[in-house]
Amino acid sequence: MPRNVVEVKDLKKYYGETKAVDGIEFDLREGEVLAILGPNGAGKTTTVEMLEGLRKPDHGTIEYFEERLPPSSDRVKEEIGVQLQSSSFFEYLSVKETLDLFRGLYSKSIPSKDLIREVSLQDKEKTYTKNLSGGQL
Repeated sequence: MPRNVVEVKDLKKYYGETKAVDGIEFDLREGEVLAILGPNGAGKTTTVEMLEGLRKPDHGTIEYFEERLPPSSDRVKEEIGVQLQSSSFFEYLSVKETLDLFRGLYSKSIPSKDLIREVSLQDKEKTYTKNLSGGQL
């Protein structure tokens, strides 16, 4: 049975009288993908920032791997991925160079050539990221 990777209970973040996040709860199990959708001001960015440890919740708990680990722990950083609305890459690095750069941040990784093949970008391996289409980024 898949384990809980992230468990959020009664998470709250207020800015004065403004309730940016007001009691959100969810579980994310191993192998699942979570998308947070909503209108402007719904608290999506604030929620993600609390999950990443960039903002401190005013109330509630966030558990990773069924433990009270801080978001800054190496285990959380290596095993939890976040895809933001927009990304920024070095324009004059190739696809392979960019992947190699990010691979260097983790103790476990797969060869960049394998990942490039997995997403069918072999013909773009030497292309600068500034020359990729939005769907290729």
